Amino acid sequence: MKYRNNQSLRYTRITLAGIVFVTIVLSAIATPAMAAAPAAGPDCGGVQTAIEYNCTAGDNPIYGLAKGFMQILAALAGIVIVGAIIVGGIGYASARDDKGQIAKSIDIIRNAIIALLLFIGMGAILNALIPGGIL
Repeated sequence: MKYRNNQSLRYTRITLAGIVFVTIVLSAIATPAMAAAPAAGPDCGGVQTAIEYNCTAGDNPIYGLAKGFMQILAALAGIVIVGAIIVGGIGYASARDDKGQIAKSIDIIRNAIIALLLFIGMGAILNALIPGGIL
């Protein structure tokens, strides 16, 4: 990574140190709380599960797996898309007069929005094809 001056390098180091600090503090707070929490979730044939597989409703378990997979995929896609928009925005804001970096940042944001629209379209198609919908 090429820095324009020492101040830019200093801000980058401060930002990274802040991210590391927040991550450590949140993990220190969350770990005991998660360890003390009882296993929650539906009872699926005598086994506690974290994801509802529709095994208690008498429905097709493949439907439950597909629904759980779509929910996990939607969460991951949302995280990646928001992260790409943030990275593109930071790159755009820090580009100054560098036309190459401006174009690259705009491409990142454009591709993230295209990915979001494709994911929404995929969900709509799956809802139309699967009886009763997947979501």
